[in-house]
Amino acid sequence: MHQAVLEFVAARRPDTVGAVLDVGGRDINGSPRQILADATSWLSVDLIDGPGVDIVGDIVALDMVDVADTVVCLEVLEHAENWPDIVAACVAACRPGGRVLLTAAGPSRVPHSAFDGGALRPGEHYENITVRALTKALKTAGAVGLTVVEVGDDIQAWVDIR
Repeated sequence: MHQAVLEFVAARRPDTVGAVLDVGGRDINGSPRQILADATSWLSVDLIDGPGVDIVGDIVALDMVDVADTVVCLEVLEHAENWPDIVAACVAACRPGGRVLLTAAGPSRVPHSAFDGGALRPGEHYENITVRALTKALKTAGAVGLTVVEVGDDIQAWVDIR
């Protein structure tokens, strides 16, 4: 996880973190855990087992609703063909009064592997995300009170769930 993502989480973390759901939370090159260290609990879901993963599975298939006060999905969306469904699952998983924090590779980011951050592997999906596309996915998921911005080669979004 690159420094800009950690700075985003630090800047946009809610005052009360509560229970955290970390979507795509396998620790490949860093984790936001230290920034959200006051969380009352932490649950990490990823398609691949590894450091920091509690549940191996697809967040879309797990049908988690109102399970966390803070949902983080950082540097995941560009690696998933069904990324709008992941966005919807994140919004659904966040309790009213909570916050969803999302980051993704923006249009200028060089493609990279979800497995190790290196070169893409044969057949591996990769799609840079735009502000417009992420905004549309969030609105389709029912999110209101959302902000989506492009910062450097990142797309960053935060949503306060009502």
